[in-house]
Parts: sequence; C-alpha cells; structure tokens
Amino acid sequence: MTIEPERFIIIMTKLIICIVAFSLTTINVCGQTTITVDSTKISKDTEVNFYKTSMRGIESSTKEIFYVDENMQTLIALQNGQVKWRADIIKTCGTPFVGNPSIRYLKLEHDKISVVYGKHDFASVDITTGKITCLGAD
Repeated sequence: MTIEPERFIIIMTKLIICIVAFSLTTINVCGQTTITVDSTKISKDTEVNFYKTSMRGIESSTKEIFYVDENMQTLIALQNGQVKWRADIIKTCGTPFVGNPSIRYLKLEHDKISVVYGKHDFASVDITTGKITCLGAD
C-alpha cells in the first residue's frame, strides 16, 4: 500500500497537531482570558530553577498547580482547572536591584512558595491566599 506524498503530509500534520493539543491543557477562567498550561512543563518536584530548566511550574501533592505566566513575573495558582489567585511578584515587590525583572526560582514549602526574582531578590507567597511578602535582597 502506498500513500501519495500530499496525503502523507496532511496525515502527519494532523497527527502533530493532535500531539501538541494533547500536551496543552486549556484552563477557562470565569470572566478572564483563557490560560494555556503546557502539562509537560509542570514539575512534580518541590522546586524549579528556571535558569536550569524549561519547566514553568510545580504541581503539589494535592494536585494544585503553581505556574509562572509567560511574562515570567506573575505566579498563578490553579486548582481543579480554575485560577485560584494571581500574584504579580515584580509589580508588588518592585524591580530587582540586580538582574532581569523576572522570576527565576520557585520552591514549594508547606504553606508558602519561596520565590527568587532578579538575581538575589526574594519573596514568599501564601499558597492559600496568594498574599505576597517581599523579603528584600542579599
């Protein structure tokens, strides 16, 4: 059995589209824009260093996802496919003293997420409320 080259290209294109669509989870937010989360970029580990990986978030043991938005400045908590809260680290804490104004590290700890942004600036985010505590720089 032979397949015409044009038909083969169409079949392969549809297959690639299906694979990409499967790896993306679309989360519809009531009254907000839709957020697309690439499930292959969510780590099961408790920490993510964006300098060393292409991962974009952490999934907790309770299946809550803490995801850094495309702007690399906003942390978003997702629970059961819905946005629980948004925490704009840079807007709240200000431009870092050294480095780019972007989140570079997350660590999930019991009831908070430790955040490093810029090069040496620190913040803590309450995982229940999204309240940001700016901790300064070293």
